[in-house]
Amino acid sequence: KVSPSIKVEIEHIGGPSAGLMMSLEIYNQRTKEDETHGYAIAGTGTIDADGTVGPIGGIDQKVVAADKAGKDIFFAPNDKGDP
Repeated sequence: KVSPSIKVEIEHIGGPSAGLMMSLEIYNQRTKEDETHGYAIAGTGTIDADGTVGPIGGIDQKVVAADKAGKDIFFAPNDKGDP
């Protein structure tokens, strides 16, 4: 059990490439200000314990799915790994 509690819906998550977005949602729930500022945000990316965002697969399909779902912003790791 995590204290303080957080709520993350994981029913439709299928792999490590959701790590970045899960981390951002946890951060958003733990801060007083709504970091999303009301935007519908989607994204992808693995994330290591030190916060390094790593590569993912299937970016083309993920961007199309986010667009079809009406998302305003899509986060993805830099494909060259540069900051």
